[in-house]
Amino acid sequence: FLVNYVSKSLYRHVGKADHCRTLVRMARSLLKNPHLHLELHLHQLLPALLTMVVAERLASKPGENHWMLRREASMALVQACNLFGDDYATLKARVLKTLCNAAGPDKCLPTQYGGIVAISLFGPKAINAFLLPLSLEYWKTWETTLDATDDLGQRVELQMCQQAVLDALRVFLSTDENVNLDTV
Repeated sequence: FLVNYVSKSLYRHVGKADHCRTLVRMARSLLKNPHLHLELHLHQLLPALLTMVVAERLASKPGENHWMLRREASMALVQACNLFGDDYATLKARVLKTLCNAAGPDKCLPTQYGGIVAISLFGPKAINAFLLPLSLEYWKTWETTLDATDDLGQRVELQMCQQAVLDALRVFLSTDENVNLDTV
């Protein structure tokens, strides 16, 4: 019942970022509860969480923090994948494929941000496989666009994407096994 409520409410309240953040926190709490058997309800929960990560528009008002909603939904999504990934062999791969598509260059900046943040939460191996190959190309494109635009909204979106890449690089480089100082 609760998973059904959360997933349907997330779809119903797209555009109300603060309300959706509360629902995502509720989903995270459900995932933390060891007495609930959510594996039968993943087909309801995961698509709703993915929507909160990669939807083009999640806020109807300029002041609503859809960036934090995307980050919190990413954390819930990764939490679900970590909990049930061993039981469902293709779960992580399917989610990562969706996130890689969302982080693609043909997507809008908020969608790219959600994809980048979620992929980076899967850890250094996912960052190495899916984000590092694109980072430099994306960065150059974003810098060129930043230099050419005076639109404050677009500048914020570009800077949020850049920050997401920097955060991913920090996660990647903070793992001792990824840094070999002899080759630097």
